[in-house]
Amino acid sequence: MECLVLGCSGVGKSTFLDRISKEEGTVNGGMLPVLIPTVGSNVVDINISKRKCVRLREVSGAQRSTWCQYFPDCKSIVFILDVSNKTTDECESGGVTEGPQ
Repeated sequence: MECLVLGCSGVGKSTFLDRISKEEGTVNGGMLPVLIPTVGSNVVDINISKRKCVRLREVSGAQRSTWCQYFPDCKSIVFILDVSNKTTDECESGGVTEGPQ
């Protein structure tokens, strides 16, 4: 099953993927990792059980115009917001308004 992880630039999508992909107890003492902005997409596979896997696909916030290309393959969407990030307002004016034609 594929899940899209979307949100504006700089809201923590990569940090979310980094945290959720680590086994419990292996996170660096609660410290956030130093991550560079995603170019294109970033994929993490999470094993739910021996037979089930969820693929989390993060798509760069700077590439909002391409998000709809990923919709047909996904079963769910996680939309990350950072209410303390003032650039989140850019999603209101430049978000995805139409799906694939």
